[in-house]
Amino acid sequence: MAEVVEKLKSFSARAQETAKHFLRYENAVLVSILGAIMAVMGVMTKGLTLTAGNLSNVWLQSSTRGIAAIGVLFVMLTAGIDVSVGGTALLSAIFGSAFITDSVMNIIGAPLPMGVGV
Repeated sequence: MAEVVEKLKSFSARAQETAKHFLRYENAVLVSILGAIMAVMGVMTKGLTLTAGNLSNVWLQSSTRGIAAIGVLFVMLTAGIDVSVGGTALLSAIFGSAFITDSVMNIIGAPLPMGVGV
């Protein structure tokens, strides 16, 4: 019987194999890039960008995009159509800012942008 002998791989060969395995997964690469960007920014700002208050502010500001993305997902899954979230958001912002700054139309300044979205 022939005996199979496994050859020991060099460090560079093992590193290349690990890198090829890791690069197959796109999300892992994107998370790694995000982590690297956060680490570089943390070093450049002496840790100010990694405070709890700043991270909370980033999550709060990006939550509107997440809600809009979930809404578009439901529309696309149920009806098979695409809606322009950016255009609707821009139109709502224009109507809202125009009517809230006008003293006569201030009452409809908040409900009108909500109605544009519907």
